[in-house]
Amino acid sequence: MNWKTASLSGLVLLGGCTNHIAHGALLLPDEKASLPPALEEISGMWCDQRAIYAINDSGNGSTIFELDQNANIVGSRRIAPRNRDWEAMAGDARGLVIADIGNNRGSKRTFSLFSVPFGGSDILTTQVSYNDQTRQLPFQNHDFDAEAITMVDDDTLVLFSKSWETQVSRIYQLPLDGRHHQLSPYAYIELDWMITGAHWDQQSQQFIVVGYSSPHPLTFSARMAVLDHNYKIVNDYRLMPAQVESVCVLPDRRVVVGQEESFVAPARLSFYALDELDE
Repeated sequence: MNWKTASLSGLVLLGGCTNHIAHGALLLPDEKASLPPALEEISGMWCDQRAIYAINDSGNGSTIFELDQNANIVGSRRIAPRNRDWEAMAGDARGLVIADIGNNRGSKRTFSLFSVPFGGSDILTTQVSYNDQTRQLPFQNHDFDAEAITMVDDDTLVLFSKSWETQVSRIYQLPLDGRHHQLSPYAYIELDWMITGAHWDQQSQQFIVVGYSSPHPLTFSARMAVLDHNYKIVNDYRLMPAQVESVCVLPDRRVVVGQEESFVAPARLSFYALDELDE
């Protein structure tokens, strides 16, 4: 098999909590670009025809970076909301959504989504809590942590749980309306790895999700999957070992995967030509 050009139509897999998910083909990037030191802890991305937008996670400033396709910083914007644990980003033509939803320690009960308009300063904050999170949770051994969001239309945001404990991702839907929402799962998906980034591709009507199967920093086994609009698994791929954290699709139909610096790989962007998504 040609690993670099493995076809997206090569594996048809069934999703759902009771199905065994097979390991897919190894998918190698067509291009790679090293991230600058300012983005060594990249945690979220969104991209359009103008730029690749990126953020860092906790311990960093409240800055949105704009990158070109060589991973050079071409602009930045600091916003008022504090970066408690920014873990994901989404967007549309109106602006960006930053998700302060990290909860490794299991101690947080309320999480924030910041809608940041392009060319404007009025930031709308929507807060969420999980209906069935009722107690203090063990460190990295629970399902109430999340690192992946995406917009599916003008009004609906989809949030995927990381699910350290079960590796069965809980999928939530909510509007970005400036209110506080109590969330219950809308759907579930079993991948046997943890989702850390997501993108809804409007053209193909599919989700692309990325993540890794081991939380140990020396053995990150990076993954990418394609899901249909009902969250059923279409394909599941292996990537080269890395702490993969984010994904977005460029207008030219290339998928960009962002990884933060780790013991196994440096911080960089990887580009995959996946025109087969349209087939």
